[in-house]
Amino acid sequence: MEECTMKKVLMTLIAICALVALQAAAARAARSHQELVDQAQAEMEKICGSMLPYLERPDDISGFKIEDEDVINAYADQNGEVHFYMGMINFFQSEDEFAAVCGHEMAHVSKEHIKKSTKTGILATVVSEVVGGTAGNIAGNLIYTKKSRSFERESDRRGLEYAWQAGFDPEAGIDLWEGMSRMGGSSGLEKYLSTHPVDSERIQNFKVTMYRDCLEGTMTRFCEEILADPALQQNFNDFESRN
Repeated sequence: MEECTMKKVLMTLIAICALVALQAAAARAARSHQELVDQAQAEMEKICGSMLPYLERPDDISGFKIEDEDVINAYADQNGEVHFYMGMINFFQSEDEFAAVCGHEMAHVSKEHIKKSTKTGILATVVSEVVGGTAGNIAGNLIYTKKSRSFERESDRRGLEYAWQAGFDPEAGIDLWEGMSRMGGSSGLEKYLSTHPVDSERIQNFKVTMYRDCLEGTMTRFCEEILADPALQQNFNDFESRN
């Protein structure tokens, strides 16, 4: 009887020790993961914060926040806060790529796109109510879509320039957008690309902006290499000949 009791006590102790070990391992993993999130937060504040002096309305940026989810997405909200998901952080290959996306999202705030989109959304609702039915919804959606495309183009241009002015390589940003375009829906980028569709026209606009800024002397850093690139020169000439 005593031997049986001792075995039960021993088994209980072993189980308790195993549970404690598992809990300790889980706690270490949680601390390690939180450290990664904290590091990402610090990196975001450093990279995005370095671009603030070049924004039209830097005071409209209320902060930067890391969302602890394995999703490749980023956005700016109506309160002026820029959000990056951990999945997006892990997707980047360099600080230059990080800066390219953060510049784009901050441009939406600095150029008041979110505020204007809200007004457009209200207008769409009014049109829908006045016109009625499907026709009203289509009219409202067309207004919103046209504005959205315009906002995206402006954020592309200004976001590229914010990052560039802060010392980040603009070509790395373009490489990132080209990579997104090639990877498309098979990479987990669906959520981000649903609001930031990347096509050949958009890539060309990036390259034209970069080449023109160097040609006109708006920017100087990295321009020796940019202006010496025959592919970029040809792309710019092709664009100019069509416009």
